[in-house]
Amino acid sequence: MRRIPAGKLTLEHVIPQNVKNDNISEIEHYYKFVSSFDVIYMPKIESNKELEYPPYPHRIAYENLTASCDGSIYDGGEEYILHKCCNEKRENDKIIPLFFLPRIHYILKYEEDGRLTYPEEYDKTIKSLNLDCDSLRVIRKVWARIRNNKITIPEVESAEMDFNQRKDIVVQLDLEQSEEKNIKHDLYWKLLIQFKWFYGYFGLKYLN
Repeated sequence: MRRIPAGKLTLEHVIPQNVKNDNISEIEHYYKFVSSFDVIYMPKIESNKELEYPPYPHRIAYENLTASCDGSIYDGGEEYILHKCCNEKRENDKIIPLFFLPRIHYILKYEEDGRLTYPEEYDKTIKSLNLDCDSLRVIRKVWARIRNNKITIPEVESAEMDFNQRKDIVVQLDLEQSEEKNIKHDLYWKLLIQFKWFYGYFGLKYLN
């Protein structure tokens, strides 16, 4: 749910690069939910050694690639911490491709205190991706309170360059002292704006 800025994007494989024959039937279960997904599992591809390297010509299954952030989030200090969440955090752990699940918005739920709630069967995937870490919880919590206090997205965005406006917004959110200190930091506020999708999410939640 992050708008990925330039330089923070990675490409990840949907069908893992090194999937084994005995695992392919398991992951195919999830791919059947997406009619546009048209990738064939090939257990072995022979290289053409008559051609010079680089590069060997090869087909690229673009449908097997998905965009992901590089997992860089603010966790205190003066710079982003890389690989704290998402696909670069999980490395080679086997996970459920959540974005293929029908009605996923009913399965994973974001609470107003920032927690991500989900059925137990998805616990390993969520933990491998670290999607419920403290930094992401605070971001979701802040957006819930921004929406609840009827603060607008343009006001949040303009506060990136106006620290006094930022302080005025934060004081309305009734955060814990450590959360308030972090969220006012330039890097954390910039990260917050990248997750503005949650403004709409919590807006719909209040309507329901």
